[in-house]
Amino acid sequence: MPIDYYYQVWLITDKIVSVFLVMGNGDLVIVNYQVSITYYQIQTL
Repeated sequence: MPIDYYYQVWLITDKIVSVFLVMGNGDLVIVNYQVSITYYQIQTL
């Protein structure tokens, strides 16, 4: 089955949002943002 998508998972920890980009090949990219919004939903792109 073709794997051409990735999951965007937002984890909230005291206004620090960790963005986990799980690519189709299994690579994991983590980017941290400091935001004032404290609520995000798990999105499947």
